[in-house]
Amino acid sequence: AAIAGNLLAAEVDRIRFVVAAGEKISFDIVASRFGTDADPLLTIVDERGKRVFQKDNSPGLFYDCQFAHTFKTAGTYALEVRDRP
Repeated sequence: AAIAGNLLAAEVDRIRFVVAAGEKISFDIVASRFGTDADPLLTIVDERGKRVFQKDNSPGLFYDCQFAHTFKTAGTYALEVRDRP
């Protein structure tokens, strides 16, 4: 899936999704590679709001990040996307 939007300062966007145990999902955010001055931070949280994984910059992608995460437990998670101050 691809999601397009605007990354606004002091705002957190949350995208909920459901995974099976052992499922691996890749994430890639493109902001600075489009020429913006955004510095995105991606955080995966579980249903209780507990942080499962967090990623900031990836080498070679300027301020953007790209990663894959394997979920140990099935359930509903949220991807939180924000611009680092």
